[in-house]
Amino acid sequence: MRSVRTLVLATLGCALVASSASAQQDEKLSIHGYLTQGYAVSDSALMIGIPKTGTTDYRRAALLLRYSQSDRDNFVIQMAHRRLGESPSMQFESDVKVDWAFYEHQFGTQTRLRVGKMPIQFGIYNEIRYVGTQIPFYRAPYAFYHEGIYTSETVDGLTVSQSLLGETAFPIEANAYAGSFSFLDFQTVPVPGPTGPVLVYQGQRVRAQSALGGSLWISTPIEGLRIGGGGQRYTVPNAFFVARKTSFDGYNAGLDAKFERFYLRSEFRHVDAKKILQYDGWYSQGGVAVTSKISLGAQAERATYHVRTTTSNYRVPLVHDDAVVLSYSVSPNLVVKTEAHATKGFNVEGVTNTRGTPLEGRYFISSLSVAF
Repeated sequence: MRSVRTLVLATLGCALVASSASAQQDEKLSIHGYLTQGYAVSDSALMIGIPKTGTTDYRRAALLLRYSQSDRDNFVIQMAHRRLGESPSMQFESDVKVDWAFYEHQFGTQTRLRVGKMPIQFGIYNEIRYVGTQIPFYRAPYAFYHEGIYTSETVDGLTVSQSLLGETAFPIEANAYAGSFSFLDFQTVPVPGPTGPVLVYQGQRVRAQSALGGSLWISTPIEGLRIGGGGQRYTVPNAFFVARKTSFDGYNAGLDAKFERFYLRSEFRHVDAKKILQYDGWYSQGGVAVTSKISLGAQAERATYHVRTTTSNYRVPLVHDDAVVLSYSVSPNLVVKTEAHATKGFNVEGVTNTRGTPLEGRYFISSLSVAF
């Protein structure tokens, strides 16, 4: 496994040279990539793969190849590598995987079609959620985007993007997708042990079917300010928490303001699994550039499950996370970050009793991100 990781990192290093050479030899082929290496440590329970002993097995890397058959036709493949420390979700993820693989066609200057496996048009960060040089914290906000379990960044199918009112004060970017996607599902189950039943954190990969969704972003006359939102619908036939095929409906809304010296972003999402549960999550974040290289940021995240059973309904405070980050940009493509998080809730891997007292803790992440 270590040799595979070494190979991935070496490939990214070689691509730094290859991308320059390819631009000179073949203008149709472009190569890009990124690597974020982190060190993370928690003072309490295991959260998003972060143990109390600390871990350097915390990274994201990808190599993207784009081949332009013509001015209107592109083929895109992205190979990716991700590690989440000691997270149980890692047993379901290979060291190297095909992250994206799609064909893209431009109809004129306003319409774009993609077919294959591609990022879902969802929220502000989904398409760049692992590019450490483009996001303020190590990861995109968990309460909205998740990571490891109960999420998919991609859809197998097709997406259509349409620009509207481009010459007006309020240009619009509309997106729609259809297809299917997979995600990781976990539950805690008792299994026989030498002295009695033992609780085990058990997982499986589930495929969401008949997925339909879309988003709409409206820019404003204030340069750098836009607002938007979207909706999703899909069915899940065999998740642990679903006794039968169940439909999921969701919607989201957001504000994205990025100016020369500061930024402010906030998004909210709601997901409803009929007669089983509801999920509400939101985050707000902001930051300021202290100098041309140093910036400070802060973020608040909240997420709650509303669970329905045959005998009772109850609320699970899943995520309550407040964080600060200090970033140093050596260059636009080389960024160092240090961040601290204070948490309270049940966003803990292996937790068994979500009706008890919410667990409190802190974790810290230091990371270095490069991109080309």
